Amino acid sequence: GMMMYHMFVGDLCASESNSLYSDQKNVLLFFGVATSRAPETLQDFDLYNARMFYGDVLTVSKDARTLESRLFRPRLLWAQIVMYISRKTTYCTLPPHIRKGFNIQLNWTDW
Repeated sequence: GMMMYHMFVGDLCASESNSLYSDQKNVLLFFGVATSRAPETLQDFDLYNARMFYGDVLTVSKDARTLESRLFRPRLLWAQIVMYISRKTTYCTLPPHIRKGFNIQLNWTDW
């Protein structure tokens, strides 16, 4: 949510960022996860996110590579066109070691 907003709309002031984070926690409910399981504040989330982004907790398995090809490389032409932008946007936001695990090579036009 917040990274996409920053990429496509612009920066938020601190109060707007905190408000957006608070609202985004409600998305967890759609996945059956209580909002109490999320980091309490935006600052807590940023710390958690940095640990996940730069740490070795997240890895790419064979199953993940299979799912990636099914999700982002559909067979139908119209779906391929739609997914192209989604795929590039998603890939640009992945940590470098995860992109490497998926064998994703980005160039300057992808940013």
